[in-house]
Amino acid sequence: MTMPELTVPPLAGTGSDGARKVNVPFGQRFVAPGSFDAATRTMEIVAATETPVKMRGWEIGLDCDWYYEILDCRAEAVDLTDVEAGNCPLLDAHNRWSMAQRAGSVTAARFEAGKVVVTGALGQNELAKSIEAELAPATNAPLKVSSGYRREQMIFERFEGEIPVYRVTRWALREVSFVPIAADPNAGVRSGDHVSPCTIMENRTMPEANPPAAGAATIITPAVPEGQRQEPAQTIVTPPAPAPVSAPDGQRAAPAASVSRFSAGTALAFVEQARAFGDTIATRANELVQQNERGEVSVETARSQLMQAAAEAQRAQTGGITTGGGNVQVTADAADKWQRGAMASIIERAGLTEMVTRAAKMRGETIDLNPGELRGIRNVELARMSLENAGVRIQSYDRDQIVGMALTHRSAGGPFQSSSAFGVLLENVMHKTLQAAYLTAPDTWRRFCGIGSVSDFRPHPRILRGTFGALDALTENGEFKNKAIPDGAKESISAVTKGNIVGLTRQAIVNDDLGAFNDITVELGRAAKLSVEKDVYVLLLLNGGLGPVMGDGKTLFHADHANIAATGAAPSVDAFDALSVLMGSQMDLSGNEYLDITPDVFLGPLGMKGKVVVINGAEYDPDTAGKLQMPNRVKGLFRDIVGTPRLQGSRYYAFADPNVAPAIEVVFLNGNQEPYTEMKEGWRIDGTEWKVRFDYGVGALNWRSAATNAGQ
Repeated sequence: MTMPELTVPPLAGTGSDGARKVNVPFGQRFVAPGSFDAATRTMEIVAATETPVKMRGWEIGLDCDWYYEILDCRAEAVDLTDVEAGNCPLLDAHNRWSMAQRAGSVTAARFEAGKVVVTGALGQNELAKSIEAELAPATNAPLKVSSGYRREQMIFERFEGEIPVYRVTRWALREVSFVPIAADPNAGVRSGDHVSPCTIMENRTMPEANPPAAGAATIITPAVPEGQRQEPAQTIVTPPAPAPVSAPDGQRAAPAASVSRFSAGTALAFVEQARAFGDTIATRANELVQQNERGEVSVETARSQLMQAAAEAQRAQTGGITTGGGNVQVTADAADKWQRGAMASIIERAGLTEMVTRAAKMRGETIDLNPGELRGIRNVELARMSLENAGVRIQSYDRDQIVGMALTHRSAGGPFQSSSAFGVLLENVMHKTLQAAYLTAPDTWRRFCGIGSVSDFRPHPRILRGTFGALDALTENGEFKNKAIPDGAKESISAVTKGNIVGLTRQAIVNDDLGAFNDITVELGRAAKLSVEKDVYVLLLLNGGLGPVMGDGKTLFHADHANIAATGAAPSVDAFDALSVLMGSQMDLSGNEYLDITPDVFLGPLGMKGKVVVINGAEYDPDTAGKLQMPNRVKGLFRDIVGTPRLQGSRYYAFADPNVAPAIEVVFLNGNQEPYTEMKEGWRIDGTEWKVRFDYGVGALNWRSAATNAGQ
């Protein structure tokens, strides 16, 4: 990945007449302690001061081993985008790889003279609690902190001896970490006492045109607030400027300062240690020893460059997953754990936890929707984490760009390979939400229809066979007679595909707009449930409410099928008794035996439901008012009473138990009774698109298992 470019003016005396562009890694600047409010669990942290800090120059492309860096702490120099977006975490020692190392977040920032002061809020995990204990007034622990930031522009100011000083005039605050040692003595968590503005005290600093005399050391000493003890390590002493040596005209004079040298024993040990990383690194170690002998690099620089080469070699072997030159083992278990926590975080922020939990319970499952340390994390930060988990170094901090990278990144190896981890996360949330909305949406068809499965989209036969009737009597010395297998009646049913495409724009993800999950996906799930519901009633209402045409060329309810009441009547004891007689009188396909089917489910218009409930539950016949009380002979006839606004008029139906003898069946492809989602990078929109697919079919199977009354 391309790192951001940094504008670096030429070093004075190089003969270059223009600025140059170099690629830089992330900056990390050490800062130090301060105040803690136990009631709100917040503290004020001096995230940066303008104290010079000695840094390695070669790490950011400067032509020097070391340089002093000053962070410009004016408001116009600092980018607080991540702080304002809630994406600036409190970490343990800059560890961005584990949520266990995230202690909280930076919630606000302000500027004082020469300082950037932020407010940090602790979270609820064990790390945060241990830090809280350290910050308690009783312990008075001098915790140090260090800021992680991204340089955008730095300007050369002067030389301190032979070491250049650069001011970072544009930079973005990325994170703040608790660390054991800090380099900036004027930064940290504030105490309750007043702290005077930090200033830098310098001896006379000469411009490069008039450098300090040889042997004169320049001391940079930070001002210390009155009443506070100054630690010896807080003074930075720059070495005296070396005396210039002559050089050919037009060339820069080489410094006369000597470099530290390897002894014979340390050189051998240096090369031997490098062999553990392979022959290539051992060869590089030999080259560095030779450079050291020629005075081109110091021992410290040689060791740093070898560590960098070893880290690059390890990065190539581990799929690019490194931090600070060390291996990071991102296991499949860790990846799964992050996915589960991130999914739970989005579901919780969208307000869907209860619905998803209820849907899981309906399936007989238990689901853990505790986001843990990912609670409250915004979409952009989850996108950033997904890239870091995949070993991607985030050089850009533009939120739109991060989301775009996270949606399209395909890892070459590791547990996040093939698909974008962030895309998979959004797909999982969409899928869970869609299925939960589908399951929890009310319907009625399941109460009177059977449920089946088909393996493909072809018409699948549903065969009803006849019976043998009674066995034939066998006379003495008689023979067993052959008995013909009765013919079967065949009905067919097939599944079809229904679905839509919905999009989640990159803008919605960046803006943390959870309506896509809370509104669109929920409505899609309900639409899938509604789709089956409507199709069942469309089938039932064909031919004026008599249902579809069956394999024998007659409608589901037909006089020849003996499943229509002879006289139309409103719901009553007599009418229900007549339906019971009709169904119980049905014979098998061969006409050999009565099926003895009984009504189990009443289905009618919503306005009838109340009256049917009364009739079905009455102890005495409600139609005998004013007469001698007669027992209700159809009490409890219906196990379930379904009233729906999808049926109008006066016609009503009785169905047998759908689990025993279904009259209408709903089939699902491969038994998948819930809609399915598939994701791809958006083509028509700038974001992602989800295809919601549902494969099912509805058909009438057995007219013997139902009866109807036209009503009046």
